[in-house]
Amino acid sequence: MDWLRGLCRSSASHAARLSEADDPLSYGCLSRGPDFTQLLRAHLSAAPVLHEGPRSSFPGVKAAAWSPSGTLLAFAGPAGVTVADVDVEEVARYELTNQAAQQLQWSPKSTYVLAQCVSKNDEPNVQVWRRVAGGSYRSELSFHRPKNERGQDLVQWSPDERLCCRLLSDGTIHLSTELTRPPVELPVSHAQACRFSPSGTRLALFTSDTRDSMRHVVAPAQVLILELDADANVISQATSSVKFGQQAELLWSPSSTALLAHCQTEVDDSGKSYYGSSKLLLISHTGKYSLDLSATEKEASDVPVQAVSWSPTREEFILVQGFQPAKVTCWAWDESAQRCSLSAVLLEKAHRNTICWNPFGSIVCVAGFGNLAGE
Repeated sequence: MDWLRGLCRSSASHAARLSEADDPLSYGCLSRGPDFTQLLRAHLSAAPVLHEGPRSSFPGVKAAAWSPSGTLLAFAGPAGVTVADVDVEEVARYELTNQAAQQLQWSPKSTYVLAQCVSKNDEPNVQVWRRVAGGSYRSELSFHRPKNERGQDLVQWSPDERLCCRLLSDGTIHLSTELTRPPVELPVSHAQACRFSPSGTRLALFTSDTRDSMRHVVAPAQVLILELDADANVISQATSSVKFGQQAELLWSPSSTALLAHCQTEVDDSGKSYYGSSKLLLISHTGKYSLDLSATEKEASDVPVQAVSWSPTREEFILVQGFQPAKVTCWAWDESAQRCSLSAVLLEKAHRNTICWNPFGSIVCVAGFGNLAGE
């Protein structure tokens, strides 16, 4: 088995549904080997054990995704897309389509499951199913998505699924209260990324810079923060300009009052980095406060960002910055003072490019993967 992936079923809402015979400390795991992928039942204090029966073994799995509830597993294999319900004694399986899929996605409350297939001309290659009473699935919608960056969501939802938006290939964004209802096209162009806040009332957008025929920047990139009402109407808008940026990763603080915009380009105009250039900004939700975290007093040019990640529970984030070996720091956001400040230097120099928090924000792992030098 080359890797083991699991999702803890420890939330109060899920634990309330467990029978007396169930163990609230157990969780479902996916064990992927060279030929088969198998479901396991694991315990926090014991070794994982395999689910029994042929319905727990899946050959040729190309993609898999756990639902946020941790009770459903969508996987794509040679026979198409299937959803397995692991919250029962014998695994229940629902066949959704016989088409091969490249990417799978769940909505935040596990109401919808999406599958993206290979794009052929302008035919719909993204299918959406809705979970209905009895545990079955109903085909809800299909649309065409010519290209999708790895890890980018096919559809964005607010955490309560009250609002949803789609980033189209032409850089426009469609916003609606239901996936099947007629959307409203937001007045933006060249959009490359969007992200709902944890509160679900704000939507952050990133629009790329404009360049001339020589690939020189003639107009800056922008980060927009929209305040939304329950009917998907824009109440207010805050805008912050970014010197450059072709793609961006948008990261909200747990309180939805600050946004980290990690903007990147494919080519570094200074010639210092083969991997392009990057700029990191922290912006308050009102747009009145912003801090360029890429600029330092010691360096004349922007310092590259290796990784950045908010704590899931506190108003602080970890930043890995600089050429390798990089510097690892911890920053704190103070909403009342509208200020972001350095709170600790964790590592002065280390080969690190990955940050992983546990769900409670009590433990953080800072690691190095890829072609970094070992220690």
